Amino acid sequence: MTLSPAYLLTQRNTKRPGTLTSRKVGSAGLICLWLASCGGGGSVVKPPVPPVPPTPPAPVIVTPPPIPAAARGGSNILSVHVGQMDGFIVKFDTLTTQIDSELRTMYANGQRRLKIPLLFYHGSTDGVAVDSTGGMMSDHDTQNLLHLLQLIRSIGYEQVQIEFLPEWWNDPEWWVSPGAYNSPGFGNCNSVVVGEDGVELASMKNDWYGENWSFVSNTRQTFLVAGMKYVVSPMGEGMDPRFLAYVRRLWIDYTATFGKDDTIGYSVVPTAANIALIPQVYSGNLPTLMDLHIYDNNTYGNQCDITTPGSCTYAAYVAADQALAKAGYTGPVIVGEVFYNDSATAQALVRARATTGRAISWVTQWPLTRTFQAGQNEDVIPADFSGYMMAGF
Repeated sequence: MTLSPAYLLTQRNTKRPGTLTSRKVGSAGLICLWLASCGGGGSVVKPPVPPVPPTPPAPVIVTPPPIPAAARGGSNILSVHVGQMDGFIVKFDTLTTQIDSELRTMYANGQRRLKIPLLFYHGSTDGVAVDSTGGMMSDHDTQNLLHLLQLIRSIGYEQVQIEFLPEWWNDPEWWVSPGAYNSPGFGNCNSVVVGEDGVELASMKNDWYGENWSFVSNTRQTFLVAGMKYVVSPMGEGMDPRFLAYVRRLWIDYTATFGKDDTIGYSVVPTAANIALIPQVYSGNLPTLMDLHIYDNNTYGNQCDITTPGSCTYAAYVAADQALAKAGYTGPVIVGEVFYNDSATAQALVRARATTGRAISWVTQWPLTRTFQAGQNEDVIPADFSGYMMAGF
């Protein structure tokens, strides 16, 4: 089945107040590009209420010393034009001039790292997600990715983070009876995409895990050819009870094949239930960095004042620090998604870092402001980074 762009309107519920990550399909047939869960019925496992974190101190404007350019963060890059189905990879050859201009502006404004959400699914023609049929990109998309990475390198960026995001029927949320994670035939099953109203939208039998794993491993070779310093997240926001079988198997296969020097593991929406999965998912083979996604309009089950800018970011980071320590991880973190150029978030992260003592390696903002409108997944070209740079990120 070939899907039209109407099926793929990007909506990330991690950015909605008081909600958990959800990858649901609406009754009108609009699928979230940031789908996310494995578990046939699509039910959401509600986490237990975590311990109440320390009360955040009164906001204080912190002015750290200037951070070296090589250590700075930057932005997630999704669409070339706000709200349009024109992804940086799929449309690179037709929008090269615009992409070049945007990336150079971002670099001139001090950004030094980029995060590329790499959406993919079998048969994609939507303009943002790439086609993963056969477990590899088309020649067209492979060349576009290579040229994009080479451009990023030539401009002078320090590093890119690639985050793989399986969508539509490649999303393990929709796999029916995929089998045990350590079984030879894991993921060779029907994938049935169901809307929020319970209506089936699409189904197909395929070796879905085999296609996803082949796609990740084959695409990685393009990163090597490009010569750009990179890190990989094998599945974005994959640390979630709904994906447990998939991410366990994927981590085993990735690290057994490539080691873990180039991977940060799975980014995490920082609820207690998600972070508690770390020992089970990694089985003692922890990554050397972890990536937290924190939006200031979400309590993540913590006690905070959602009407006070920075309050919930502070609470989320402090609670995540405690949960990470309990799960056995004591290293630094990346804050891989936050509101765009948001000084309140930046200051909250500075305070939380001081409270916990846990280092933040870098921050990459999402192209969405805290004043976004309902239904938006992006509302700005992420040119400015001064709100985070002035706080030392």
